[in-house]
Amino acid sequence: MNVCYTMRKPDFLLFLVLVLASQVYSDPLDYAEDPETTQSVVTSPEPLSRIVFVNDLPPGETTLFEFMRGAKVYVTSSRDNGAAEYEENIHILTPGVDGDFRKMSEVGGKVNKDTGEKTPVFGTLTNQISIRNNNSVRSTTKNPGIIYFLSASDDKHFSDVYESDQHQKVVVFVRSDNIENRYVTLLNPTGAVRISNIHFIDGLTALTVTAGGLEETKSTNFTIHDIGKDAALTEAPLHFVEPVLTFHKQLAIFPGSAFEFTAAGKELSDYMVFQMKWSDWSLGMSRNYMLRNESTSFKHVFNATEQDSEFDIQMFGEIGESSSLKVSYDGLHGAGSEIFEKQPLERLTKSMKGQKVTVEYQRGPQDTTKGVLVRVECSRLLFSGF
Repeated sequence: MNVCYTMRKPDFLLFLVLVLASQVYSDPLDYAEDPETTQSVVTSPEPLSRIVFVNDLPPGETTLFEFMRGAKVYVTSSRDNGAAEYEENIHILTPGVDGDFRKMSEVGGKVNKDTGEKTPVFGTLTNQISIRNNNSVRSTTKNPGIIYFLSASDDKHFSDVYESDQHQKVVVFVRSDNIENRYVTLLNPTGAVRISNIHFIDGLTALTVTAGGLEETKSTNFTIHDIGKDAALTEAPLHFVEPVLTFHKQLAIFPGSAFEFTAAGKELSDYMVFQMKWSDWSLGMSRNYMLRNESTSFKHVFNATEQDSEFDIQMFGEIGESSSLKVSYDGLHGAGSEIFEKQPLERLTKSMKGQKVTVEYQRGPQDTTKGVLVRVECSRLLFSGF
């Protein structure tokens, strides 16, 4: 039997009141937002690495470093006089573990003597790491100790950490089916390193040398040089005057690709002489050219072993108002010089005939630029009659 119910007017009014009350006192409905008015929050990605120099640690304070995906910490002690006593009071600890800390003086010298590979202070990834400076004054060492944080590896970044040794050469060899994702970071406690015997760089690849750690490789502003096939064959010394360097092979198209180089820590003076044959190239660069903005003056002399020689010179960086860069040449075809002042160099190129080229950089006391980098290549003079 079908029953039909007809709502009377008082019942209808009561029903309407109940409906309105339910909308007032109940939770608001979740309607889909208009995609055109929705604002997404973009957070900056976690840095791949971070470099901390002992000279930058405030005395009497503890600095906390946090990493969402976890990180490892590598420590290299300064070789300067008096550094060991200062680093005795630099403590590395993981928060939440009472009394568990490592003295920088104890862990900073730990390195595999056969391979040069560094061992992290804490074997596992740590999300929080604190550095406590128990000294009463800042460190003033010329080449400060280095604390290097390296985030967890992912599909795009896998890194090895080495230390250059002043007393023993280190041969770094890396082979990988995905070589473009492999990085080698070199910590230089003497502030500079000599690179030689570069192998496995062919016409389709390049070995990029970057000032800084894994984080800085993302920016071309930190690239010091791309070493191609011809440049890899040089027998002249390549001195990179940076405390932290990262090497990365690019453009490899075959699986199982590799790269290799020999590293040796160097204590460099501001005056250097380089002997060069045809097809050799080398570098003249102010100390800490990229990384710390504490560049210094230098004078580098490049001598050709053959008479009919010329030099191709590329200059990078910026010359401050109180600084100058002088390039001089001398040889069978005459002598001369050119002075550059107060200008961005922006890969300025010069060709000079001669047996000797001298690059002299005078940095003014008020200069705040990052300094200069000069690439010098020696070649045979094709038209010696002119």
